[in-house]
Amino acid sequence: MAVAAPDLRNLTDEQIWDRLHAGMVDSPLHRQCIVMLEMRNAEKQSRSASALVAATDNLVKATQDLASFTGRLAWATWTLAGITVFLVAVAALQAYAMFKWHP
Repeated sequence: MAVAAPDLRNLTDEQIWDRLHAGMVDSPLHRQCIVMLEMRNAEKQSRSASALVAATDNLVKATQDLASFTGRLAWATWTLAGITVFLVAVAALQAYAMFKWHP
């Protein structure tokens, strides 16, 4: 004997939970409520995973931009260090020349 199962697609989660608790354990209604709640949970997890993937893609782009900026900053720092070494050498030569040729 086949039992017609009620259509639970248009019910809210709370209404399905109420029907789940009102029915007999392992009855067709009970099994259908469990399946419907599991499917809705899977849909919610799928939407959350999609949102997480989109957020992760944005974080990857931001991290790549930060890495690029950091690389440019490192080159600027090395350039400034090279200029500083050059200027210290010029100042040392000037001091040497001043003390050597001017008594």
